[in-house]
Amino acid sequence: VCEGSPIFLTGGPSGITSYNWTGPNGFINSSQSPTILNATSLNAGTYYLTVTNGGCVGDPASTEVVVNPKPMVDAGADREIIAGGSVVIGGSPTVLDGTPPYTYSWSPTTGLNDTSIANPTASPAVNTTYNVTVIDSNGCTDSDFMTVTVTQGWCICGFVHRAGTSEALAGWGVILEQHTNPWVEAGSTTTDANGKYCFCGLGDGEYRVSEVVQPDWIQVSPLPNEHLVTLPGSASDPVLGPFFNFENEQGPVGPLTVGWEAISIDKLAVQAPWIVLFAVIVAGAGLLVLRRRRA
Repeated sequence: VCEGSPIFLTGGPSGITSYNWTGPNGFINSSQSPTILNATSLNAGTYYLTVTNGGCVGDPASTEVVVNPKPMVDAGADREIIAGGSVVIGGSPTVLDGTPPYTYSWSPTTGLNDTSIANPTASPAVNTTYNVTVIDSNGCTDSDFMTVTVTQGWCICGFVHRAGTSEALAGWGVILEQHTNPWVEAGSTTTDANGKYCFCGLGDGEYRVSEVVQPDWIQVSPLPNEHLVTLPGSASDPVLGPFFNFENEQGPVGPLTVGWEAISIDKLAVQAPWIVLFAVIVAGAGLLVLRRRRA
């Protein structure tokens, strides 16, 4: 039997006066066919049955019980991918104990490159929970499950505000370009009431976020009017960036100084583990202060 499975002991013949079972670890039972519900190594060994009919006592009969170790299965931690991506699933290792060789069976089959190996590659299009069942050479089995969450691309977000204040600038135009040699526009938007903008559903690659500049605006600051983002490179590097360059502008609502707050790179509103904050340029002072804070 497999560890954790029931042991069924059956004696006979039926209809006699009494039954007397003895066995390992002090086992005693007087039923014809006792059951041990949860087999462990303590239940392994020889079991003896003596039957009595009237005054006649029969010779003992015996049976040997072998308890095989149960495989312990680990489907691995839950994982997250961007739509169109892939990830290797399963544990490290996927199975412990039991008796090799093992047979693996993953389900559902959707998005898996192989359902019969310990660590298949999963490329689901939607959130999918995968279950793996392992059977060892003794027929002992165990199973486990994990979930692959699919996000529909990256999100690049940022804020536009009046420099030196927390006043949000709503309706400010922002353009997103992707580097496909040359740069091509990948989207445009305007800031919301909080001065925030987001571009979502982005795959890996090089991107450039820039402010919409009108011909009659006066460029005051020499700083570039753009921010470069490499996905997933910039998103995974909290030390080197991303930093958001910002500038002074003669804006669409009259002479004012415009500041760009730090850009954030998220996966569908999953907040990145860091935030970079910039102090704004004070109009006319020409003073630039950079400040970085780990969230």
